[in-house]
Amino acid sequence: MSASTPRSPPAAPAAAPATPPPAPPVTSPRRECAQILSTPEIQDYMNRIECCLNAICATATEGKLNTDQKIRIHNLCRKVGSETSHIAVLYQALGQNTRQAYTALNVVQDKNDLSQKLEDLKCIISESPKPHPGTSTFADILKKRTIAPYPAQPLKFGSYLP
Repeated sequence: MSASTPRSPPAAPAAAPATPPPAPPVTSPRRECAQILSTPEIQDYMNRIECCLNAICATATEGKLNTDQKIRIHNLCRKVGSETSHIAVLYQALGQNTRQAYTALNVVQDKNDLSQKLEDLKCIISESPKPHPGTSTFADILKKRTIAPYPAQPLKFGSYLP
């Protein structure tokens, strides 16, 4: 290549898009269900409470109480045991409802995240440059033109040699 051969000017940089690209969607962290006591743990607590109540009843029978006071203590211990069992059942039901609510909440959150991603994709597509009606793409040119398998005239390689 000689020094006098003109070179083509460098390509102009592409114009920056008028609007900045949208930020990636922020997805909410998945919610974790609070730790719920298992049935064996609750049964262990119930057994400990039962042992304490039995110890109270045993102490009351050994002490110098009249019969009416001993009966009242036994009845109160039975009532405390019964109410504690009821609380344990309610706690288990609450735990099950909590797990179901967290599962449903995570499903709704996943659907919301997907919906947001679709909306972002729609915005990106609507903001992308559209081809002008007067211009045609390379694919359009190929569709309109029929290409012969061989050139109509053979190429003359000799004419390009120095």
